Amino acid sequence: MKDASQGISSDLGIEAREIERACTENVIEVPLERPDVVEVRGIVYKQAFCECFNDALHLDLLLPQTGHDNPLVVDVPGGGFYESRSQYGLLHRVALAQAGFAVATVQHRFLPQVVMPDPIVDVKAAVRFLRANATQFGIDPERVGAIGDSAGGYFAAMLGLTGSTDRFDVGENTDQSSRVSAVVDLYGVGDLAFIGVGYPQKMFETHLSPACPEALILNGMPFYDDVNDVLVEGGSVFDAPSERREEFSPLSYVDENAADFLFLHGDADPLVSPYSTYSLHKKLLEHGCDSQRFVIKEAKHGGAEFVQPQIVDMVVDFFKCHLG
Repeated sequence: MKDASQGISSDLGIEAREIERACTENVIEVPLERPDVVEVRGIVYKQAFCECFNDALHLDLLLPQTGHDNPLVVDVPGGGFYESRSQYGLLHRVALAQAGFAVATVQHRFLPQVVMPDPIVDVKAAVRFLRANATQFGIDPERVGAIGDSAGGYFAAMLGLTGSTDRFDVGENTDQSSRVSAVVDLYGVGDLAFIGVGYPQKMFETHLSPACPEALILNGMPFYDDVNDVLVEGGSVFDAPSERREEFSPLSYVDENAADFLFLHGDADPLVSPYSTYSLHKKLLEHGCDSQRFVIKEAKHGGAEFVQPQIVDMVVDFFKCHLG
């Protein structure tokens, strides 16, 4: 009996030998070395409410097509506490996804709408949301890490250091943990007071202003009561009560339960002092934690040095080693 497709092909004037050639000419073999990756964008993980802010917070997912139980890396983009620039860090995210990691890029609230601890609360809520929906996204909830640059490095560090406390776990999915097991901190903020340490006097003085980002995210917008001649709100980081500075310092949460860390910082960084990551790395080592830190020669605050194959491979290999 004649195949139906042969009959239709004949009616179309297509010869059988041409159909065979379509499948046999210039054939190449492509070894399968890495999985395909799909992107799922605009997933709402939290509805954020405050006095002047009501919006849905989103995350985007890169998912390797390798089945289920993929380890997860949560990416918190930097932005000086006044934005969350997800357009950066793309090469790291793609490389991680191609290596078999699910990668979630997390949006959080930022200046001027909020102050601490709101952004910390957000990123921890994102981790809990991802764990609560791990089956749907093909994620292994037991293998979760975080990566962040600049201000995002600060939030990634807080994820890696506050797993033993629930003080910032507020809202939905509180039956899930926000703990992460491994952190890559790219030129991040190790303490809000250390951002300008070691810079020339004029540069350091900018960090004494109540209008600099770290002061605003800690203390809020400056407000001066000229009737009573007193600063009601605001002030520099150094004007804040010591207990408030300590509450939002990653250094305060270092203990033997800390995540494993990899720090990368440029020796010519003009925005976040290399001492910022050095201080956190040093304290982790003092507590017997697993921490590595590398300084990139002539690198500034981000830039091409951080996306070279040597560095991207270092990041991927770190997560392979520590998330399995």
